[in-house]
Amino acid sequence: MDSSPASVSLQVIVSRNDVDMAAVARALQPDNIRAPKDLKIACEPNGGETLVCNIEVSLVEDPAKILTLRNTFDDLIINMKAAIDSLAKASKFIR
Repeated sequence: MDSSPASVSLQVIVSRNDVDMAAVARALQPDNIRAPKDLKIACEPNGGETLVCNIEVSLVEDPAKILTLRNTFDDLIINMKAAIDSLAKASKFIR
């Protein structure tokens, strides 16, 4: 039997052709720095139009931590939307 701690992960893939997704990843980075030790968040651009975010939480004998994953997902989506909307508006002024 595997003795490594159980974990649950979630992957979010967002594609937009009107926003630089690398800029979105950079905008989300400060939130990832303050993550608890049992939570891992990584957002990486995949080309200019796609962003891939992975969230993983170690359950470490507390299955209720799956709520941490859900809450982190909610926060990620809210912050991602704010970054995308801001960059989309800003790009209209630059063009």
